[in-house]
Amino acid sequence: MTLFRRFKIEQDFAEKFLSADKIFTVWPTYAWKIIDYGIARCPSWSTLLDVSDITTLSQEEQEVLAFSMLPLICRGRAKGMRGKCSFKCSLEAFIDLKPEGTDLEYYINQIDRKTRPQPFILIIGGSRTKPLQTFVIVERQGVLCSTMTKAIDYALKLHYVLDVVYQEQCFAAWQFLQSVVYQLPGDATSSSVREFRTYLKSLEEE
Repeated sequence: MTLFRRFKIEQDFAEKFLSADKIFTVWPTYAWKIIDYGIARCPSWSTLLDVSDITTLSQEEQEVLAFSMLPLICRGRAKGMRGKCSFKCSLEAFIDLKPEGTDLEYYINQIDRKTRPQPFILIIGGSRTKPLQTFVIVERQGVLCSTMTKAIDYALKLHYVLDVVYQEQCFAAWQFLQSVVYQLPGDATSSSVREFRTYLKSLEEE
């Protein structure tokens, strides 16, 4: 995907929605709330995210971690089946993590478009708090982004501009970003998103 095409995606989204860049201003206020709620909702969060002590994380690291915590709170559906998918499945569908040295071209060529619709986020190297490289995978290409927030922002805009349906396994995580963070119109939200939104409102009322 060329730089011009990327600019066009950003431009098309901005022309339709006033909240085009809202995530960059509001995400720092959501991060710790997401982490606290996720710890209570997902007993295996520490193992899944490979984080033992969140108190040692910087503000920036917490903000990055919150993106990986989101699909543990707002899980999607098991593909082709009733009920929610596993925490691990939801997490990897939203943000996949591969070790340093992973061949990006080989990785992309192995993607099954039916079971793994694009776009989604890929981290190569580092961890879920300190990614070495962060990509948005779309149209069998890897678009390198300088931060996780920019990757999430671009991926959501791609869904809207290209009219792509959210991946079943992590659709609720994208719904949260769409309806709560960007405050965009869309289909009825999932029960997990509604419950989390109620929790956030209760914090505002305290």
